[in-house]
Amino acid sequence: MNPNDIESISVLKGGSASVYGSRAAGGVILVTTKKGKGDVKVDFSTILRMGTIGIRPPTPTMTEYGDSYLAAVDSDIAAGKAPRYFFWDNRETLERIAAGEEGYYDLPINGRVWLAEGNRFDDLFGNSFSSQHNFSVSGGSETSNFRISAGYDENVGGLKVADDSSDRYNFAASYNVDISDRLSLNTNITYFHRHFSGPVGGLAADAAAYDAPLFPAYNEQGQYYSVFGGVDIKGERNAVAQVIDGGRQNFIDEQMKIFAQATYKLTDHLNIAGSYAVSKQNSEDQEYVLSVPLYSWQGDFASYINAPSKTYIEEETSNITYKNYKASLNYSNTFGDHNVSGLLAVEAEKNENNGLRAKRFGFVDYGVYDLNLGATDQNIITAGGGNTWGAFGYIGRVNYDYKSKYLFELQGRRDGSSKFAEGQKWSNYFSVSGGWVLSSEDFLNDSNTISFLKLRGGYGELGSTSGFGNFGYLSTVNFGTTVFGQTNAGQQVTTRASDLFSNTTTWERIINKEIGVDFKLFNNAVFGAIDLYQKDNKDMLISLVYPDIMGTSAPLTNSGDLQTKGWEVQLGWRGQLGDFDVSVAANMSDSRNEVTSYDGADAVVAGLNLVDTSDNNDEQVVEGRPINSYFLYNTDGYFANQAEVDAYYATYSGGILPAQGTTAGLVPGDTRIVDSNEDGVIDTKDLTYHGDSSSHHVFGFNFDVKYKIGI
Repeated sequence: MNPNDIESISVLKGGSASVYGSRAAGGVILVTTKKGKGDVKVDFSTILRMGTIGIRPPTPTMTEYGDSYLAAVDSDIAAGKAPRYFFWDNRETLERIAAGEEGYYDLPINGRVWLAEGNRFDDLFGNSFSSQHNFSVSGGSETSNFRISAGYDENVGGLKVADDSSDRYNFAASYNVDISDRLSLNTNITYFHRHFSGPVGGLAADAAAYDAPLFPAYNEQGQYYSVFGGVDIKGERNAVAQVIDGGRQNFIDEQMKIFAQATYKLTDHLNIAGSYAVSKQNSEDQEYVLSVPLYSWQGDFASYINAPSKTYIEEETSNITYKNYKASLNYSNTFGDHNVSGLLAVEAEKNENNGLRAKRFGFVDYGVYDLNLGATDQNIITAGGGNTWGAFGYIGRVNYDYKSKYLFELQGRRDGSSKFAEGQKWSNYFSVSGGWVLSSEDFLNDSNTISFLKLRGGYGELGSTSGFGNFGYLSTVNFGTTVFGQTNAGQQVTTRASDLFSNTTTWERIINKEIGVDFKLFNNAVFGAIDLYQKDNKDMLISLVYPDIMGTSAPLTNSGDLQTKGWEVQLGWRGQLGDFDVSVAANMSDSRNEVTSYDGADAVVAGLNLVDTSDNNDEQVVEGRPINSYFLYNTDGYFANQAEVDAYYATYSGGILPAQGTTAGLVPGDTRIVDSNEDGVIDTKDLTYHGDSSSHHVFGFNFDVKYKIGI
């Protein structure tokens, strides 16, 4: 969205998000867009931006690189090992590098190579300039309002040697009108078009920091200089050449959304509403990889980045259509000090997508970038297909409050999804919440300190289909040539089930419990909120790990439980300092989770036990611990001398320890691992839990200053 079209943003979590159905299992972000009012108003704004590389990883100079290598060599010698010079061959060469000496180096492995200062950060990056332009016209009367806006946003990246940018065009129009005293109509249309262009594959993480800082980007003839591109070796790296001429990616994404809602008042307290929303998203992605010749310092051809046989051009298109239908009966009335409202609704969703992909190898750069220019005598890859899913829901909600002081809400819904088999498609959920505005009580009415104080709590349930395929309860048939007992099956076509499936898999149930307090103090100058919550994921859709003898992947089943507990705190102040309106706010939050059930999974690996959803096979989930847990070896300092190393080997053997006396064997200066389970062996059974990779104690600050200039 264009940020200039946004009026406000609010976040719903837990039970308060229940009315939005299964896709709100992780919460809902509500965006309210601006509407016209009053006389016709025209706004135009322009923002100019300059970007520069801020925090950059340290990259060594030629001298620092040589010094580091010499220090490593000295460390080997001190440990009684033979010094490892790798391709630099000897100490004299490293000393020349450490002295910053530019010139030819005769290396036994690499031949005669020119070494000089080469800093890829300086070669690749520089300042960038971008701009944003927005235009809107709006207005309204007592019975209607409108707003039309358009914008253009250019965002240029930090590369100075090649185009790395994105452009976005957006348009929005809304029109709301009371057709009669009882009938009203609300409409909204939005459109955006985004184009990204950059080096193919993005900017690889190793582009600026992988190579030693000893190779200039260009030789004396202005040609791309190959890393280690001497006379006797064919180097195949040059990040500058790769970024400039190694290929491009062009991605176009456009989306149009149309929303219309009609509301008819049946009585003064009862209305019926119907809405229709459609979103159509189309994308085109083209990328091509080109062959780039690299040269030695003398100007002789060295090698290619991307051999001609590995060049290709690839194009992919995707189309997604989402439709939403909703009808509701809404009631609202006041009986003295009692306020009552309610809602009954039905909602239907349908999503359809399809795509095509084609790839040709042997692509040659003729200045025209079209799929037809790829070679036809090499491997051609094609793929495509479509998919669809649907959902239906019945919703009911009742709200009650007494003098806006005692608040109560009850919700219930029944959801159905096409993703599950017959008998498992439907599930019921409910939520309840309440609040007490203590500041409205007589004992706080005259407080000079407390301007507003509200206690609230809630319980809510939602269903989730996250991670489950659109037809995950079905097994497809794959073709192959494998026949048991036959050695030559090349001409024998066979079929097999693609994988196992389960027709008993159903909704994951997410239960949210929360309590909180909102407050404003000192005539609303100080404001804040405190929240405590617990979230339980019951019957999570997971794929358990089975022995490899099963021969295929396991289906997703409702086999896991996860519990998350957390808190959030916000505190702020707003007021005036002279002619300035000032607002300062700070927030902090934290949460901890635990896998409470996972079919007894207890196997761990050293390091981060990462949940990998790429293959629906979460091998490294540990029951009783958080997801993405760290399991590490406890250590007890370093070996001070060889005698300590020998004593350690005499005490422990086997396990993960490298053999004594080998190149990888322990030496003075290495870390001493503790036998945590005291079984006399250093192995993976000594791994202990050391936290998780989730962010904790996340905090933020907001500081706003407004000053109105009278003209």
